[in-house]
Amino acid sequence: MSTALGGAVATVMPVQTGANILGNMFWQTILGMKYYNKSMRVGTLVLVLSVAELSEIGPNEPAELPVLELMSEPIAIAWTVFLALSTLVAVYGTYKTYRYPIDSTAKLLCFVSVVTLTTVIGASVGKFFLLVKGAALACVICLYFLDGVFCMTFTVLANAQCDVAIYVPAQLSSQLIVNMLTGYLVWGDSKYVEHPTAYLLVYGLCIMGVYLNSEMDIIGDWTRSYSIRNSMLSEGRAYSRFGHSVLT
Repeated sequence: MSTALGGAVATVMPVQTGANILGNMFWQTILGMKYYNKSMRVGTLVLVLSVAELSEIGPNEPAELPVLELMSEPIAIAWTVFLALSTLVAVYGTYKTYRYPIDSTAKLLCFVSVVTLTTVIGASVGKFFLLVKGAALACVICLYFLDGVFCMTFTVLANAQCDVAIYVPAQLSSQLIVNMLTGYLVWGDSKYVEHPTAYLLVYGLCIMGVYLNSEMDIIGDWTRSYSIRNSMLSEGRAYSRFGHSVLT
């Protein structure tokens, strides 16, 4: 609803993300549900501070944003169609991968995509609440409600079917990226951002904050996997210095 009241999509979502993660850290720590180590605490604070910075350098949309005019642009139509089709494909993907193991990457990507895309679509649909009346308003409300049901349903399923430690940061990171793209491609954020480089870098900090808050280590996992695949001490092959020392 904050987007309907004039909030920029690309600014509202990072604020929501920061509030969610900060609230999670607070309550899980207070209730003793989870221990937040140094990287998780720092990641949460990096995200919160980055979100606070967005209020200063984020898009400063005019009081009366020409929503209908922006939505009629070819690139906006193409992006909206892409989001809708991608959502349908992702929903089908969740059906096909539903019985996959909890650590399935394909399953994770499908659930992340559905929740992210429905969240972005819902935020954009909210822009129309104050612009239409009568039957058009009823259609917008129905679409918003249907989108919300899909988003909530798949959020619950994702938390039950996926590894939450990976799902949550992956979903939040993808949501930030898709929202930023939506802001540029649909809502014309490029016209209202005074410092685009700083704006993009703050988004990078937001993503890094989410990444630090997770238990994922993409580079580390890839390095270990590469090392294992390329190290065969029995055949005289080693990847690391330690392996070479063992052979010599």
